Amino acid sequence: MIKDLNQILIEWSYRTSDGKPDVKNSSKLILLEGVLSDFGWSREARAELLNTLMVEIDFKNQAAFDAYNKKHKMRKATKVTIGDEETTVGDAEGDGKGEPKDDTQSQEIDRSKFDKKQKIHKDAPNGPTQKEILDDLNEGNLDKLNDYQDEVEKNREKGIAGMGGPVASEGESKYCKGASQDLDAWADDNKEKIDEKEDEIKDRKKTADEKRTARQLGLKDDDTEFIRYLAEREVWAEEQLATVKEDKESVLYKKGKAGFGDAKVGKVKDSEGAYKAWMRVAFDGAKTTQVALKDSDLDTTKEHRVVQSTPELDDSVEAHLEDKVKNAKSGEDKKYYKRQLKLFRKFRKYHDTFAIGVDKDGRTCIVSISNKKDDQLRDPQNNTTPAQRLRIMKEQMGEGIAENVSKVIDEGVEKVSNAQANTVKKQTEMEITDEVVEACEGGRMSKYMSDLDSKASDKRTGRFGDYLSKQEPPKDWSKMPTKQKLEAMKEFSKQKLFDGDGNSRLEEREDGTYYKGDDGEYKKIKNLGQIGLPYEPFGKISIKLGEYGVNEETMGIKQAEKNIVTDTHTEVVGSLFEADADSDGYDPDERPDADNGPNTQGYIEGVLGSLHINSYIDLDDDDDDKMLIQMGINGVKPSMIRQCTAEQSGFKGDVNTPDGREGLKEHLRKRCRVTPGGEKVSIVNEGKEVELFTDQWRTAGSAQKVASYFGKGMRECLQGKTVK
Repeated sequence: MIKDLNQILIEWSYRTSDGKPDVKNSSKLILLEGVLSDFGWSREARAELLNTLMVEIDFKNQAAFDAYNKKHKMRKATKVTIGDEETTVGDAEGDGKGEPKDDTQSQEIDRSKFDKKQKIHKDAPNGPTQKEILDDLNEGNLDKLNDYQDEVEKNREKGIAGMGGPVASEGESKYCKGASQDLDAWADDNKEKIDEKEDEIKDRKKTADEKRTARQLGLKDDDTEFIRYLAEREVWAEEQLATVKEDKESVLYKKGKAGFGDAKVGKVKDSEGAYKAWMRVAFDGAKTTQVALKDSDLDTTKEHRVVQSTPELDDSVEAHLEDKVKNAKSGEDKKYYKRQLKLFRKFRKYHDTFAIGVDKDGRTCIVSISNKKDDQLRDPQNNTTPAQRLRIMKEQMGEGIAENVSKVIDEGVEKVSNAQANTVKKQTEMEITDEVVEACEGGRMSKYMSDLDSKASDKRTGRFGDYLSKQEPPKDWSKMPTKQKLEAMKEFSKQKLFDGDGNSRLEEREDGTYYKGDDGEYKKIKNLGQIGLPYEPFGKISIKLGEYGVNEETMGIKQAEKNIVTDTHTEVVGSLFEADADSDGYDPDERPDADNGPNTQGYIEGVLGSLHINSYIDLDDDDDDKMLIQMGINGVKPSMIRQCTAEQSGFKGDVNTPDGREGLKEHLRKRCRVTPGGEKVSIVNEGKEVELFTDQWRTAGSAQKVASYFGKGMRECLQGKTVK
């Protein structure tokens, strides 16, 4: 769980439409709740913070405020009352006393704990402290940063993971290792091994992946240069494998999601083969990144390092850039470091790794990198939940949102937030037919009926067993036939979910789900298990019966849960078209050639934001080398995304001018098309439909996801731009 207040505030600011977090604005508090959720905060923790923020801060005098501010280090724009006067603290436009404040200082990193290792610093618990890294960077050295990254790489081998999980984190770690390594010198040292591998490879048939790699390198798959490349890559991958094989506690042997132990290559279990596949990707990315870094402002003839992004390290580097701004010896250096700091703050929100060194003038230089594995550019660029996407969509539309759209979005949030609760409700209405009884007595349902038996023995207050014992007369579960058990389950669920008047006890609010007890008081809950109605078995029984095709009713319950995300998407997008009818906005049936209306444009803006498209379009050409999107062997620069977006969408303006870039963004908002329930965000260019982006809303098991990808047209264009 990320607890760093500065990092949370930066992300919150980024997600607001005006860049200004505001605890008095309920829409912006919804965005904050989403940030906290994405950063790993539990519902209780999110609620506690949100409730704290919503408490009015009132100080009797300046001394009381100063004491509070010293303890809590308020830096963002926060309205407080001091005596009889209301003022603003830490605003980027001033300090609340009429004094202008440099915007590079408005988000300064909290350094109060830099000299200690915190529990949250799991990536390198035995590495240097943030203060040691900062002091070393300020002295012009990378020694402590190197020590930190070395520790991270050792821990990644152990399966101590970043946000992507142990497998992806290990692949990313080895990418950093390769990108920081002198691979030419390494190849010279391993010439004999590479020669032998070359002899093995040159006459065998090349795989589809290898042929794609050759194309991206601008080579043919039988070229001598390419055969040498494959040989080097394979020897390097085998070297990394040999290292982790020596440690029986390494990520190679850990099973499930914890490592490669159960991994397959195709349909065959092959942990070593799967590990080497990641290492090949790491090598490809490392080689491509090294070429990109040579073309950047980073002086690769001087010491530099590609490192994995962690909150601990990012804060240290950001603090170093803050110090560089404050201590710059010339106006030119101050301007340079302000730009570096601004870009680092921007890109740390979504970079996975970054390269750090100096430019030709010896000034700290950073290139942020977003890493993806797939060399066909099919990996998602953003993952979120349907509820969070809907909340952001509504916030972006602002006060101008159509009333019906607002209502449909609110209903959609309630549906996707309570999908399992809705299934539990439907199970209370499920008819206990002879087919249902017969199925529940069969072997396939034994696990779920066993779960129900366990709940019947739970006599804690408010639990199923307690309910059974309090019936008149008390119900003896052991003597009840299956049908009677299922009926008792339904009755218990009903009295838990509905009050005496038949009204639902559940209420969805902006910060989560609330439950009304018998006393009429609402309390916040994480899930129905807290009130004695866990999804398994009080909803799962109907789902499994539907999965086994027992009857139409249970199959309908199963399908409804499966389709809830796509159905919600269909309803929301349909409401956008309906609302935009007043402005003659696009409708696939009624006005297929019209520009998108304002509500549909709000949806498109959300997709563009999730993929950072507007950010890449706006980036100055001088900063094009400050962000690299590394996807397999493809090193994509923001300018390539801007160019492909224009080309694929049929935009005719000049994207190299500010007006042209604004025109491109407006063109996308007006002309990108979205289909209710569909995944593609496409555009018609010269009579041909081009898939620009994919916005996939789906249910995976019991999890709900919205994943945003580059569409086919963009993928093909970007691959063309990156051919060497």
